[in-house]
Amino acid sequence: AMGKPQQDPGGVLARLGVESTAAPAYAALAVAQFFFALQGFVLRAALAGADAVQPSRYLLYRQVLACLPLLVMAHRMGGSTNLTSPPREDYPYIAGVGALNMFLTPLTFLLALEFSNPTIAAVGQPFLPLVAFLIALPLGKDSYSSNKAAGLVVCVLGAASVVVGSSRPQAAGAAAAPASVSLGLLMLLIEQLCQGSGMHLQKVLLAKHPPPVVTAWCYCFGTCCIVALNVVSGSGEGLGALLAVPRHLWLPLSYSVGVCTVFNYNVLLWANSMLSATVVALSTCLQPVFTCMLALVLDGEPLSPLHVLGCGAVAGGLHIFLSDRGLSCATQEKHQKPPLCGSKAE
Repeated sequence: AMGKPQQDPGGVLARLGVESTAAPAYAALAVAQFFFALQGFVLRAALAGADAVQPSRYLLYRQVLACLPLLVMAHRMGGSTNLTSPPREDYPYIAGVGALNMFLTPLTFLLALEFSNPTIAAVGQPFLPLVAFLIALPLGKDSYSSNKAAGLVVCVLGAASVVVGSSRPQAAGAAAAPASVSLGLLMLLIEQLCQGSGMHLQKVLLAKHPPPVVTAWCYCFGTCCIVALNVVSGSGEGLGALLAVPRHLWLPLSYSVGVCTVFNYNVLLWANSMLSATVVALSTCLQPVFTCMLALVLDGEPLSPLHVLGCGAVAGGLHIFLSDRGLSCATQEKHQKPPLCGSKAE
């Protein structure tokens, strides 16, 4: 008879300081961040050239098209949860996560991009783990340790270094005005606070419902907000005209909806049900690392010393943070994790 497969064959994870029970969630987060990084290359052709569309309009297309597959997935995997009638006590949390993570986060990022420039907007993204950690501490959702603090700082600075190393100088006369940059930084701060706060609110819902159901509820609420905003701010266009998707966008939209929304959002919420919100946020530091690797392979862009230094810092920071003893103990206590799918049994 065959024995049970070892969770950590050869003790590889133990030597890396990684708790073996959390390894599937860590691996899933890494895969999700790789798919997010690849999305930039998929969208590059769609959002440039003569057939370019405004990023806010592209966001509207993605949100609306993703609702149906998310609802179908939630129906099939939600177990005994009543998808069409959430408990009344969960309404504020669904609205909060939907507004913060699915509406205000992408909206404020687009505003930061418009007011400042792509470099400033991109450099701000790796600071999400620090924001999530600072929100978690006063709420009692996380604990301070020197390992966590050192790992966070090293990892975040490494990711920011990779972004700076990948930034191309702006054309002459393209620099944003100081007042505009200040507005961009303010939007970036609001975006980070919205995203970090929403990740903590998710945990209330994830403690009671399967991740696909939580994703569908919150995403549909955020989509309603985005549709309402586009209708109100549109130039006299009806809803039908707003939702008319150009043919050249169907391929990138298929990737954005199927991979980066339906798959990735469920992975992130599933991981958030097992791990701390800080750990889930920390995985975003992998995105610039994967991006510069993809640029090397797909575009032939060489790696600069700043790239190499930044990638090494991200790897070192992740190792320091994840090897924290308190983090391993907390992971073991939460090993009775909610499944990705709901149970039909009562």
